[in-house]
Amino acid sequence: MATVLSVPFIDAQPQDLVLSIGLPPQPALATKTFELPVGRLEMRLLGSSHQVIVEGPSSTFSETVACLNNGGSLPSESSDDGYRFYSSCMQLGERFDTEVADLLNRLEDKTDALTGIFPGHRLALTGIELIESSEGISWRTWHAYPQSATLVRTDSTLVTS
Repeated sequence: MATVLSVPFIDAQPQDLVLSIGLPPQPALATKTFELPVGRLEMRLLGSSHQVIVEGPSSTFSETVACLNNGGSLPSESSDDGYRFYSSCMQLGERFDTEVADLLNRLEDKTDALTGIFPGHRLALTGIELIESSEGISWRTWHAYPQSATLVRTDSTLVTS
């Protein structure tokens, strides 16, 4: 079920998204926690996008993709020490409403996903979904920007095997 977030929709832009690794927990508008065989995963929807925190037996990892104004950027690909990240920015034009509505419907009843809708526009959303992986823990996110008809998708894997 999608959560209506308690912050107004702000005219953020996809090019403002930044990937940050290792940040402490950021203020969250909604969270969902999963106990997995390799540790605990917490999905966090932020006012500026998302954060995923994985706590294992000997370490904690965090991925934050958000509009943080810290001078970074959102790479299309990144890999380091057992972590892989991919992102794509899709200009959907007239297909935006249909594509995002379909995505929202698909995520709506998933128990392994967290979706937040920003008030002010029914298709301004951030979604996080846990993905099955034989290599470790994987998740996929979507960030929808109705003002530019853009959908940003990220795919991440934290290798644990």
